Amino acid sequence: MRLLNREESLELDRLALSESQLSIESLINKAANALLIKIENICDFQNDKFFIENKEYKQIYFLLGPGNNGQDGLYLSRLIKEKFPNIKIFTYNYSEILNFLAANIHEPVLL
Repeated sequence: MRLLNREESLELDRLALSESQLSIESLINKAANALLIKIENICDFQNDKFFIENKEYKQIYFLLGPGNNGQDGLYLSRLIKEKFPNIKIFTYNYSEILNFLAANIHEPVLL
């Protein structure tokens, strides 16, 4: 697997936006929902706990940066919170994420 550097990642995002003719909000929604499907395939959510391979967990932590992956993670955390309330979100450069959400996400975000 090849990892992209920051410039390559930004270029890939730019190409995805221009070629798909989707908004950034739609791309974030698609990414978060795709991840949610993968997570639901391995997690058994049960009220205040969840299980992965029969091991019990009671908390999910998100560590989010200010980039596009951070925005995907924030949206994903909101989707998971609908199924499992015990989520903690840690961010750095949080003001950039909030500014992005205010400008691009046109529905409430529950934190």
